[in-house]
Amino acid sequence: MATGSNSLIWFRKGLRIHDNPALEQAAKGSDFLYPVFVIDPHYMEPDATAFSPGSKRAGLNRIRFLLECLVDLDLSLKRLGSRLLVLKGEPSQVLIRCLKEWSINKLCFEYDTDPYYQALSNQVKSYASAAGIEIFSPVSHTLFNPADIIQKNGGRPPLSYQSFIKLAGEPSWASSPVSNGLSWLPPVGNCSATEVLSMEELGYHDSEEDERTPFKGGESEALRRLRESLSNKEWVANFEKPKGDPSAFLSPATTVLSPYLKFGCLSSRYFYQCIQGIQGSVKKHTSPPVSLLGQLLWRDFFYTVAFGTPNFDQMKDNRICKQIPWKNDDELLAAWRDGRTGFPWIDAIMIQLHKWGWMHHLARHCVACFLTRGDLFVHWEKGRDVFERLLIDSDWAINNGNWLWLSCSSFFYQYNRIYSPISFGKKYDPNGNYIRHFLPVLKDMPKEYIYEPWTAPLSIQINAKCIIGKDYPKPVVSHDSASKECKQLLYEAYELNKKLNGMFSTTKNPSYSWESLIHISFSREMAEEAKGGVIVPESVLKKQKRNEEWTLAKKQELEASKKKKAENRKLIFKKTEQYTKEYVEQEKELIRMKREARLKGGFYVDPEAKLIFIIRIRGINAMHPQTKKILQLLRLRQIFNGVFLKVNKATMNMLHRVEPYVTYGYPNLKSVRELIYKRGYGKVNKQRIALTDNSVIEQTLGKYGIICMEDLIHEIMTVGPHFKEANNFLWPFQLKAPLGGLKKKRNHYVEGGDAGNREDYINELVRRMN
Repeated sequence: MATGSNSLIWFRKGLRIHDNPALEQAAKGSDFLYPVFVIDPHYMEPDATAFSPGSKRAGLNRIRFLLECLVDLDLSLKRLGSRLLVLKGEPSQVLIRCLKEWSINKLCFEYDTDPYYQALSNQVKSYASAAGIEIFSPVSHTLFNPADIIQKNGGRPPLSYQSFIKLAGEPSWASSPVSNGLSWLPPVGNCSATEVLSMEELGYHDSEEDERTPFKGGESEALRRLRESLSNKEWVANFEKPKGDPSAFLSPATTVLSPYLKFGCLSSRYFYQCIQGIQGSVKKHTSPPVSLLGQLLWRDFFYTVAFGTPNFDQMKDNRICKQIPWKNDDELLAAWRDGRTGFPWIDAIMIQLHKWGWMHHLARHCVACFLTRGDLFVHWEKGRDVFERLLIDSDWAINNGNWLWLSCSSFFYQYNRIYSPISFGKKYDPNGNYIRHFLPVLKDMPKEYIYEPWTAPLSIQINAKCIIGKDYPKPVVSHDSASKECKQLLYEAYELNKKLNGMFSTTKNPSYSWESLIHISFSREMAEEAKGGVIVPESVLKKQKRNEEWTLAKKQELEASKKKKAENRKLIFKKTEQYTKEYVEQEKELIRMKREARLKGGFYVDPEAKLIFIIRIRGINAMHPQTKKILQLLRLRQIFNGVFLKVNKATMNMLHRVEPYVTYGYPNLKSVRELIYKRGYGKVNKQRIALTDNSVIEQTLGKYGIICMEDLIHEIMTVGPHFKEANNFLWPFQLKAPLGGLKKKRNHYVEGGDAGNREDYINELVRRMN
């Protein structure tokens, strides 16, 4: 280029000095270099899809992270004799004005596959070409050029990771040497430009935050985190994505480099070569797709598919996306978005998203699955929009690709495999520390109930200072029934997609949505019937009609059930308060009577127990047939089965016959409650049903006035008038082997063994076995 030339480097992503081909080219042979970043008001405008007044397209954490990146870039440029020129406005208009005013001869910017930036680039390049300005736009944000991969595949993007890897081979650009870096830059010409704007100047206010994201933006921080992550070579070599801990928040189980790759603060090529260097220095390492290197290749895979798929970010007119009739339920969406679903694991993840703008990839999988195919069946585009706004590492191609995957709309189709909102988090964090941190309202909830607080007895909720339905919401859905419904809906949608695939098999560029599929399906049927043919069997039509009737009946039943539950809620609350008061008064009366007896020089004799709890501790070896028959009558068919019994002459005679095979005693209220809540199953139509809902109890025992768990506990504990019905409803408790084992099964308890009557000491054994 001739001497006296002016160059402009347009920063969008690629906010770094190291390994930046566009910046290096802009500096070559230039007398003046204008480093420009344009703040696009598009991202500060209200988001119509946010469902909350005042929400902007880009969330507070993401904008703060961007501004930190810009401040760091400005400092780096100043060390090289330059500075960052921050402008604000519609990018293409601002750039064209700058090209004119500064007499730019060379324009450099990193190639971007995002459709929004593609449109901006085309407008700027159109003007620059007409004005005779040299344009340099290298592909440096990814390891591969997506266009090259698509060309190799005959003009279509590969739709599986394996086919992508096979087509891609070794990335030639990523394997080429990284430049040594710039030691200086041409000065900035005479121009007026503002410094990096503040959050307030962009219309954001963060004074009310109680916790900020721990991740700071900028190239300097990106390189520091990279050095820190790669310093542990063994961790890098053995990295395996599915084995990360999504509940680790004090020290995340991943590199947390995704935000820096998204903004281009870290070169993907430099990262790739660093990992390769470590893998070459160790004897054994993991391989793609689960390795750390494999995660970079996953990134390129989604970039390639997104670049080659029109309407990749929507279901309609997207040829790789299943057409599914998602629900349009803004209440469920808002509950999910705001962390108010009533499932602590899901809500804690969403609160972390709001506060930090980041969460572990498995945590993202959980909440995405819960919103779409797992429980709520809400459109994945709605969840995508929330992630787009709140994530600091939100990337158009990767965000849309992951939502398509996790909603089983594309790439992954095993819709029967879902993430449980209860058991998945418990596997990694049984104590619930992650939930306690992000949901302080549940910080005092016992770990037994932290993942299902709605199952906690009211007394425990009161002690934990968290009443479910008041301080923390009840679950918006029943996970078991909701997941079954979602699977059925997906099955039906998949079947219809299969049926209609033949209709479009001869069309090169099909354009369709769920509504159009239904319309075309029935139009085709009518045409066939007019010709005398039948495309849909009568049985299918009958089944559709039957399903509609069932759906209507189920909806009516659900509404009636909700109404009845609302009526029962106050009654159950009053009953629980009454029982709690009764138990407390009984305890006080017992203490008073004991004190009176002691003051009079005597002692208080406890009343005879009315309730005993029996546990079978021995097998059938050398057992008399009559003994075996008695154990069957007592429902103690297996070792470590336990049952409640009412104390009377008949039961005590039976116990004396089987005493060498059982141990028993007098359970207290705590033991009864813990047994029923933790190991209680009901007998409904000869089936063993978990006591997860009061409706299970009411269905069988409602006619006796027993409609909830506390009613059942009270009836058993007090040996009430309907004890027989309540006890027969309870399935024999299957206890675990006691911690520390049993001493001598064949000896009586009073002789140092385990068999026979241990009176109040049965409660200690129950703790060990429950």
